[in-house]
Amino acid sequence: MRRQGLSDHDLPAATTLYEGGSSLSEIGDRFGISHSAVRRALIAHGVVMRPEGGSRPRK
Repeated sequence: MRRQGLSDHDLPAATTLYEGGSSLSEIGDRFGISHSAVRRALIAHGVVMRPEGGSRPRK
């Protein structure tokens, strides 16, 4: 069965990961959900999104 979103239990860890520089995709992979589900959950709980493209340097 596919998970529908980020649980309240996982939200603090996901927030810490995101604020520490992890991408939405990396967080989604870790919790078994899509990057868009991570984004929706973080925004719903007041987390400010980074600009698109992230802050990581290009290779």
